[in-house]
Amino acid sequence: MSEIMRIEPEKARLDPEAVFERPADIEKEVGFTRGQKLATLKRWEADVMRRIESTDEGMPSNGENSDDASLLKEIKVVMEAIQLGQAPQPDAQ
Repeated sequence: MSEIMRIEPEKARLDPEAVFERPADIEKEVGFTRGQKLATLKRWEADVMRRIESTDEGMPSNGENSDDASLLKEIKVVMEAIQLGQAPQPDAQ
């Protein structure tokens, strides 16, 4: 028997940060294909990069810049693990 999806897939793909607590949660999402997981992570990565670039251009960061750098690393670790067909390694972050 399949597991019922706990999320709204379209909302999750468009605004992953609002739906998932951590990037690794996307890897665990049974309702997404591998491609959807990667696309969702790439969307999240683009959102974080936009925030970092805005801060670099002088917009206020409210102290989020270091959190965003850490989040960006975590996204990359999860993306790499999915591409390799492995579970993300938390200590690799």
